[in-house]
Amino acid sequence: MLGINPNSEERDLIVAVHEAGHAVACVLLGVPFERVEIGSRQVGKDCPTGPVEAGVWTQEFSVPDFAELDDVAGELHSFVQRCRRQVVVCLSGSLAEERAAFQGFTPGFGLVSGLGDEQDARRFVGEAIQAEAEASRLGLAGSNKPMPTGEVPEMMIAELERLRLVAQTLARENFMAIFALAQRLCVDRRLGADDVVALVEGKTSDNPIGDL
Repeated sequence: MLGINPNSEERDLIVAVHEAGHAVACVLLGVPFERVEIGSRQVGKDCPTGPVEAGVWTQEFSVPDFAELDDVAGELHSFVQRCRRQVVVCLSGSLAEERAAFQGFTPGFGLVSGLGDEQDARRFVGEAIQAEAEASRLGLAGSNKPMPTGEVPEMMIAELERLRLVAQTLARENFMAIFALAQRLCVDRRLGADDVVALVEGKTSDNPIGDL
């Protein structure tokens, strides 16, 4: 955790690493996004160095109505994969922060609250599991056996931890791309998706990321 009171430049870098972790995950996983930014600084008496508004703007998607689809198996697989990739994106910010601190690039981590990211990750895991259960209940995924309700919490925990390991590996293997993007964000404050892709090109791992 953050054990010191960082100055404004250190705070910017920590926030930038967090957002760069999200953005690089988007690039590697093919998750569409519009931009990444660390925004402007709002200095106040409660935070002399100023909080930084930041984020990665991704595209929204909704649960399909499986009963109305022709290729249910294909759409189900696609939807579940989108959910899982979003989970990895959600978790990659805080994990990039931890990696930067572990390697000595920043004075600590935990400056950016990962609570919202964790909640979003849990929501996407739940949506994927619910979609599989609904398709199964309707006999649309090759099985008429509904998922036992009592198994859902355990499945969610197991799936979340599995995807957290994926995000940890992504942050570790692609940290130099993440840090390069973070440094650029500290200067430009905002970058579009095309600029992010161009910046990290050649800096990411060659290990392919297939189905999650």
